[in-house]
This record gives sequence, C-alpha cells and structure tokens, in this order.
Amino acid sequence: MNTVSAIEICSRALILLGHSPIASFDEPGAGAQVSSAFYESSLNSLINSHRWNFTKKKAELNRLVATPLNDWDYQYQLPTDYINMIKTADDSDYDIQQDKLLSNQTSLEIDYIFRPEETQFPPLFTETLEFYLAAKFAIPVTDSKTFAEVYIGFYNQQVKKAKAVDSQSVPANQLNETYYNQIRQ
Repeated sequence: MNTVSAIEICSRALILLGHSPIASFDEPGAGAQVSSAFYESSLNSLINSHRWNFTKKKAELNRLVATPLNDWDYQYQLPTDYINMIKTADDSDYDIQQDKLLSNQTSLEIDYIFRPEETQFPPLFTETLEFYLAAKFAIPVTDSKTFAEVYIGFYNQQVKKAKAVDSQSVPANQLNETYYNQIRQ
C-alpha cells in the first residue's frame, strides 16, 4: 500500500534540488513556502494533463430544487472532489457553471476526473509529480535556471512512461472494421 503524503512528495522534490526535506507546509524557509504555494495547483495541472485512469470516477448527481435562470430545465450539484468532466452517461448536452451542472435531463450520471488522495497515486505518477515540482521549485529554491531545465527534462521523460503504463490499465480499443473499410476507400 502506498503511504506517501503531500509533504513527502514535496520533500523528495526539494531533496532532488539539494534542499533539506520539510516536515510541514507551515515551517519557515523557502522549501516549505514554495511547496505550500505550488503543490495543489501543480497536482491539479498534472491531473488535467491526461485522463489518468486512477482519477476517473462515476457519480449519480443530486438534482437541486432551484431551477436555472435560462436555457436549462435542471441543475445538479457537482461532487466535491470534481476536477473535470469526461461525459454524461447518456451523452446528453450540459453546461457547467461554478460547481453546478445544468441540463435538461431529469436525472444525470456522469464520468469525471476527481482529485484522489496521495495514497492512491501510482508510483510512476508520484515520481512524475516529484520531477514536475522540482522543475517548478528550482528557481525559487536554488536560483538556478539550469536545475529547472534539467528537471523539466526529467519530467518530460517520466510523464511519457507514466502515461504509457497508465494506458495499459484498460483494454485496447478494437478497430471498427466498417470505419476502417470506409477510410481505405
């Protein structure tokens, strides 16, 4: 079982830069300060960069009593861990405004991207995040553009590996012969 925490991930990124590990986001020093400032936004950015299989979730949304002002018949509350929409179960039209989903459907199920706990991160994703953070932390912590460039290079290599492994957790799509025959003509 993965027991890594946000502090441990940030500490490893800082260690890559030759900085001491941190024990808290609240402690004094540049390491804790940049970790606190950039961790969550960096994580969300990395999660949004790819439809990672470990971040996919399904939910039946709760319809709200209030009716939307224009265009839509119903509004639904998005889950608290929601980051980004994948699709509705019936591929119906919708609009997302703030933390609400607007639709003309009387009930709604969605597939979406959520923010998992660090203990749910696959090891390659964790390492990818550490390299990404090291690249972001490099200039504020070390004042070294070279460190930033080195770690963005490591990140670019690592994210390819992580995406490749992640893609193996679902079956490969079978080629639709009709479509294939159409494009051959």
